[in-house]
Amino acid sequence: LLGLDRVGIHDNFFELGGHSLMAVKLTAQIRDDLSAQVSIRKIFELSTVEYLARYLDVIQLQRKLEEANAELDTFDL
Repeated sequence: LLGLDRVGIHDNFFELGGHSLMAVKLTAQIRDDLSAQVSIRKIFELSTVEYLARYLDVIQLQRKLEEANAELDTFDL
């Protein structure tokens, strides 16, 4: 997206040349590749790979918990 050969986990998206239009593209790419919804606001707040990855991990864990709870709801306890 940034046209760079390498991006470190601590590199800031905006310091590497990212801007609001690229942030929109990044959210779409995350949605398409990872099936996760990330707001543009979150890209601004979590502007490094490390922070964004941690956030995506949380989203994934929340999704798994919701699925597990839905599965438990099917049992009569």
